[in-house]
Amino acid sequence: MNQTLKLKLTFTFLMSFVMSLVMSFSLMAINTGVDADYLTRSLHGFTIAFPIGFCTSMMVSPVLNYLMKPLREKDPETVADIDASYQPGITKC
Repeated sequence: MNQTLKLKLTFTFLMSFVMSLVMSFSLMAINTGVDADYLTRSLHGFTIAFPIGFCTSMMVSPVLNYLMKPLREKDPETVADIDASYQPGITKC
């Protein structure tokens, strides 16, 4: 596995982990309030949300990267070239 792929997988994993954690805890607090079972309910929601978030990120990020290509080409100094070799298609999780 090359370094670029490892970096992308690590970034996607960490981003989906943090987003799922924040969303699970905040939505659980909004919907059910904070009580003695709040932590248990939030962690249960997180265990469901994290795999969904990770797979969604893996499928959507190449498509969004492809759609952002014209912006990267227009101003390459301000937008990093994340993946110049992307070929359109759907990735599997």
